Amino acid sequence: KHYPMPWNFLQKDFNRRLFNLFQNLIKLRRSNKDLQEGPINFFFEDENNRILAYSRGLNLIIITNFDQKPKLKYIISNLPQQGKWIDYLTNEQVDVDQVNNLTLTLLPFQSRLFIKHI
Repeated sequence: KHYPMPWNFLQKDFNRRLFNLFQNLIKLRRSNKDLQEGPINFFFEDENNRILAYSRGLNLIIITNFDQKPKLKYIISNLPQQGKWIDYLTNEQVDVDQVNNLTLTLLPFQSRLFIKHI
C-alpha cells in the first residue's frame, strides 16, 4: 500500500531540520563513490568507552559514541590520513596530527562524519 508524505509535518522546525539532514546525507552518498562501493575499514574500537570508528576509502571517516556519557578531549588513533578534515554535518574543521590521532568531543550517542579537506 502507498502512503503519501505528510508534508505538513515539515512545518515544524525539528522535522524540517531532520528532513534536510537526510536530504544532505543522500546527496553525499550519491556523489561519493566510497559510500557506494568498496570495503569498510574499522580502524578504531574502544569497547570500554563504547567508541567505534571506521573509514570508507581514504577520505571519509565515521566516528560513533555508543555510550550515554559524553567523551571530552577523546583521542581517536590510527586515522587513515593526517591533515585537515571537515565534519560534514557541522562544517567544523579538525586536525589529525602527524601520528594520525584526532582529539575531539563526542556527545552521548553521537556520530560524526568527516571528509578529508583537499
